[in-house]
Amino acid sequence: MTKILLIKPTSGNAAHIQASPPLGLMYLASALKAYGDHDVRILDMRLHAEPMSFALKTARGMAPGIAGISAFSLESSTVHELAAGLKALPKPPMVIAGGPYPTSGPDDVLSDPNIDLAVLGEGEENFPAVVRFLETSQGRLEDIPGLAFRRDGKIVKTPPAQEIQNMDALAFPAWDLIDISAYAKAERFANVRKNRYMPVFTSRSCPYQCIYCHRIFGKGFRPRSPENVADEIEALVRRHGVREIEIVDDIFNLNAERAEAICDLIISRGLKIKISFPNAMRADLLNFRLLKKLKKAGVHFSGIAVETGSPRLQKLIKKNLDLTKVNEAINMAFDLGITTVGFFMLGFPTETRDELMATVDFACRSRLNFATFFVVTPFEGTPLYDLCLPKLNKMGAPEDMDYHRNACNFSEVPDQEFFRIRHQAYRRFYSKAFSRIILSGAYQDVSLFQILRLSALRVL
Repeated sequence: MTKILLIKPTSGNAAHIQASPPLGLMYLASALKAYGDHDVRILDMRLHAEPMSFALKTARGMAPGIAGISAFSLESSTVHELAAGLKALPKPPMVIAGGPYPTSGPDDVLSDPNIDLAVLGEGEENFPAVVRFLETSQGRLEDIPGLAFRRDGKIVKTPPAQEIQNMDALAFPAWDLIDISAYAKAERFANVRKNRYMPVFTSRSCPYQCIYCHRIFGKGFRPRSPENVADEIEALVRRHGVREIEIVDDIFNLNAERAEAICDLIISRGLKIKISFPNAMRADLLNFRLLKKLKKAGVHFSGIAVETGSPRLQKLIKKNLDLTKVNEAINMAFDLGITTVGFFMLGFPTETRDELMATVDFACRSRLNFATFFVVTPFEGTPLYDLCLPKLNKMGAPEDMDYHRNACNFSEVPDQEFFRIRHQAYRRFYSKAFSRIILSGAYQDVSLFQILRLSALRVL
């Protein structure tokens, strides 16, 4: 029996730590169990006060043969520190990295001698294949698609793995390997009020070509059937006492008919559940019929990823939102009592002061309940990174880039004025939205952290 420890690292440089159940590792654990008799455990460093010491203490006690680390680019520094610590244990495991960070930059990951192998893209098929290879010594790593590893001092990359097409064939995530209650107490990405909840993927990948997006799931749209989604939600509600579902798809509402069918099944099965969309829905594809059905099924909160109020920049970043339809969707959601948060990005390459103000004006004139103005953060492996590379090379890319406090400004506006505009964006938006938040009752949907943050912004 192979002992496998799957680890979700923390980003020690983040403005504040947020943690939701590590859905990718939970899917991976289910796949490993389906392929053989393995002792699989999941460790989430984000839930612990001293994450590194806890992770290494756990690994020392378990003595796994394999340690798998799934990470975003923001967590890269922790990945390398953790790998070094794992290799220094009395019984060092084979260290395998997966997730968006190694998928977008396998050369950087494997420049670290403490990381033995990288799994690129989806891992439910190629990671178990690696485990079988290690257990049996049969075949060759070179014959397993979707891997990167060192061989004779050089990095070898195997052909990309085929995307999993039959999404219903995936086993449900390994809910039994995590403490669901612990995540109800942790800070959530969406800053919604704390409940016993679970994230759910109803589909993978997106056909749009936004230049800031990682491509770990490829491009396209691979949906699960409405029945399969409803079965998972019912199991979470009835067997695990989950009170809220976070749908974390890239584009849940690409197919409105399918989205409505999922709502109909939730309603017909009598599943009394709250539903949120922390990753947002594609706003210019929303219509009143779908929003009304979403509300009836239990949706109370959704992100609206606008990014920019500039039509030119919408084309540059290949988001290509119809901003008029976006505003209509915001109004419809508000009238139905669905709390919305707008996601905006400031500081795109070539962005002018007028375009910055167009984004701020769009937010302030809307009926969004909340808004977040992120600083553009380019990650390796995205077209946005290539677009920002000349300036990154000139100023030196900081190691602790963070969506909230990133100090990089790629716009045409001088730094001092750029960050003043961003600061004033919050003040302008919440000076208008604060009474709307109170009168609409939207404050009941958000966490204490968010309420305190809004209160601070109100009195700046």
